[in-house]
Amino acid sequence: MRAFLEMLGSGESLADLEQLAPRLAPGEIHALRAEGFLQPTGTARFEELSIPDVIRTLRALWGAGSGGVRTAAKMSHAPMHLGWFEIDDEPCELVLVADDAHAIAAAARRRERALVLVTTDRAMTPELRRRHGSRARVRFVVLSECLGARDGRICRVDLPVPMASPLPPRAHALPAAAPHSPSARSAQRGAPIFEGAVAWEPLVFMKLDNHRILVRFERRSRVLTAHDLDLARKGSREHRVLFEMLMAFCENDGCLKTRRFGGRDATKATLSRLRKKLKAAFGIEDDPFLEYKPGTGWIARFKVGDGEDERENELSPGARAMLQRAGKLGRR
Repeated sequence: MRAFLEMLGSGESLADLEQLAPRLAPGEIHALRAEGFLQPTGTARFEELSIPDVIRTLRALWGAGSGGVRTAAKMSHAPMHLGWFEIDDEPCELVLVADDAHAIAAAARRRERALVLVTTDRAMTPELRRRHGSRARVRFVVLSECLGARDGRICRVDLPVPMASPLPPRAHALPAAAPHSPSARSAQRGAPIFEGAVAWEPLVFMKLDNHRILVRFERRSRVLTAHDLDLARKGSREHRVLFEMLMAFCENDGCLKTRRFGGRDATKATLSRLRKKLKAAFGIEDDPFLEYKPGTGWIARFKVGDGEDERENELSPGARAMLQRAGKLGRR
C-alpha cells in the first residue's frame, strides 16, 4: 500500500503497473481497483489514479461528510479540505496532505480542530509526531500506517477490527498481462510484506483471532490471513497446518514445544515448509527460527506481542468512543 500512497502524494496521475505491482503486497492491486483508486485506461500496463475515489473512500473510512465541498479531481501540494466529522461530539476537519514538509507545516497551522491525513511518513519527524499526536488539536495520521488490503477491500487497519469502507466496491475487469511477461512474473511472485525489512528481529507478530495475525515493522503494520501468506489451500481460504503452526508460535510467546503437529521429525518437516513460505512472503533470507533445543523446542527470531492490547493502546479518544458505541472495542 505504501508504494501506491507514495505515488498519490507525489501527484502522479498514471500508474505504471510494471513498476508498481512488484512493490505491492499480494492482493493490494485488486483492492485498489475494487475501491476505484485505479481505473482502466485501455492498456494493460497503465492505469489511472482516481483522486475523487480516494477522497470519497477516506471520507467514508473516517465518517466524514463533504459539507457541500466539491470533491477535488487531482492532488494538490497544499492541504486539501475533505470535510467534517465529530470527535467526542466536537466538529473536526478532515484534511489530506502529501508527504511534503511545506504542506505538512501549513496543515499544522490550522486554527480549527483537524485530523490531517498524511500520505506517508517520509516527511514526518519525531518532533511532528510528538506535537501532533492523538491529544493534539491538529492531529496527524499517516495513511501508509493505517490503510491496508483485507478481503479485497481497502481497510483501516489501525482499529482492533479492520474496517472497510461502507461504499460499494467498484471492481472492474482489466486485461491480464501475458503469462510470461515481466510484469506478470513480478505480480505472481509478489513483493515483500514490508519493503526494507532485512531481518526477523525487528518484526512483531500478534494474533488477532483464529484467522488473522498482525505483523508490525517499525511504524508500519499489516493484518494478514493464511491466504495473504500463501498458507491456504489453492482456491480456498481454509487453513493449512502451516498457518496453525504459525499461530502456535504467536500463542506461546514465540516458542513451539508441542506434539500437536506429530513427533519431532514430523514437526521439523512441517516447520521446514513454514520456514520457506515465510522467507518468500517477507523476502528475508535468514532463518525465522532458531535451532531446536532439547527441553525448549523451537524459538522464533521475530517478537510476539498481544494484538488486541497493542491496537487498543494506540486508539485516539474519538476512535475509542466510536468503537465502544459500535460494540467492537476489545472484540477478537
